[in-house]
Amino acid sequence: MYVVRVFVFPVFFLLKPNREYLLTLLLGFCFLVIRSEICFLFLSKRVLFLLSLKVLKDIFSRTIRFFVGVEYRTVKGEVVFELVEKRSRFIASLDCVSSQAMAQAYLSKIKKKHYSAKHNVYAYVLASGQEKFSDDGEPSGTGGQPVLDVLKKNSLLDVVCVVSRYFGGILLGRGGLLRAYSAVASKAVEDADFVKMVACDYCKITCDYSLLGSVLSVLKKYGFFLDNKVFTQSVELYGFSALLKTGLLSVALEDVSCGKIGFEILSRRIRKVG
Repeated sequence: MYVVRVFVFPVFFLLKPNREYLLTLLLGFCFLVIRSEICFLFLSKRVLFLLSLKVLKDIFSRTIRFFVGVEYRTVKGEVVFELVEKRSRFIASLDCVSSQAMAQAYLSKIKKKHYSAKHNVYAYVLASGQEKFSDDGEPSGTGGQPVLDVLKKNSLLDVVCVVSRYFGGILLGRGGLLRAYSAVASKAVEDADFVKMVACDYCKITCDYSLLGSVLSVLKKYGFFLDNKVFTQSVELYGFSALLKTGLLSVALEDVSCGKIGFEILSRRIRKVG
């Protein structure tokens, strides 16, 4: 659009037009400039709109993960898988982490282990909504992004994958690198054992001995995981309630005891259930 401005204006000096021609040309030039500004404004608004959508999507995603997406899969332990592609060795190391600090510590550990590798590409995704990837010197988008895509495709959270590459002397090209990094990460995921993580409220329930049987029955119905019992003048029960069931559990306990029960949420935790 801005090219129009550069090449239309010199026409006034190259031609020998009469007054009508000049007026027509001037009006045409003004129209082109105005149209370009309108298009630019439209594109600017569209870019801002798309950026706003991206921000809103990110906020919504983080909110869903924390308040609704309370169950997710992660790997049970470390997995290592090696793939050889045109004499280059790709070694994927996959493990469970729950914070950026843990992910960085694992990356440092793998870099130290494979100190002679030419590249240590990595990606991680956390239940908190944080994610990161790095190509570590590979062409942009050929290393970390495909590894991250594999983790997301398999709906994994709180997981990090580091792929160490020992160069074999043959260039693979962008397509070859994409396929190799994606394949080795996928194979590591296939070899992994998984565990389900559930966001829970850690609760304290206080009741009389006469209500203990009814309370335990309600707890069983709502999948309450009993962690500890304390018997004094009354009974204190400690345990985990799945985040989405806590409200229902509280109401059910109040109903069964006619309000003669103490119910307190002590903390919110992530618990392994499988």
